Amino acid sequence: METKRYINEKDMTWLASESISEEDEPDIEDYNDRFEGWRIAPYSLDTVLTDYPHIWIADGHKLAGYQYCSGGNSNGFVFVIPDYQELPPPPIEGLEFGWLESGEVSLSEKSILPEWASPDVGKFLKGDKTSLSYLEASHCLRALHEMGARWHGLYWSTHTLITSEKLATDVLSRHEKGRYEAADWKWPQGKPSEWRPCVLNECNGTVVVVFYTFSELGRETVYLHQDTYTKNYESQSKNTIVGTGADGIIF
Repeated sequence: METKRYINEKDMTWLASESISEEDEPDIEDYNDRFEGWRIAPYSLDTVLTDYPHIWIADGHKLAGYQYCSGGNSNGFVFVIPDYQELPPPPIEGLEFGWLESGEVSLSEKSILPEWASPDVGKFLKGDKTSLSYLEASHCLRALHEMGARWHGLYWSTHTLITSEKLATDVLSRHEKGRYEAADWKWPQGKPSEWRPCVLNECNGTVVVVFYTFSELGRETVYLHQDTYTKNYESQSKNTIVGTGADGIIF
């Protein structure tokens, strides 16, 4: 039997968390950090999942990362490795990355990594199979993808997770920031009537997480995110633009 559960903001404990924050990363405004190239991540990944109570990394494994820096910009890359291993210093050559159509950064499949280091964190993610655990996984995996990112490397951190009708109204009218009047929003398929994140448990065992975010990057935009979980916490993501407003920000 298919079931649907809407998740309320009070249940999203990670929203108030500082586990994934700039406190654990090089200061985004620290322009004295002039390192160039690849390096082992200079920030801690040990406690990243602490405030996601329904998910964890598989026993015998841990998170580790590399960071690429260039001209004050940076991108981070997180891997799952065995507990008894440590990432070696990154090779001078052999690591490559690019950007997906969505704007997210992606490590090239041609990149040379130790055979025991996997960039597929979802493959090693475990949880209690509750609806909250799948929403936590969708948020956590995106946040991990942004660890170590600065300036032009930022993408997910420009997004605000919309958790209620009130927050949607505040964000879309910019009342929170108090900078402009409400934009002339365009909704080609109609404005959403329900903004809360939703988790669908389908009859075939598939779990679908549905939620909306708002970002000002480039143009004010509302995105619909649909993550389909067919095997544990490995997912396929589909992001769709559902609304556009005024010109946004650029870095």
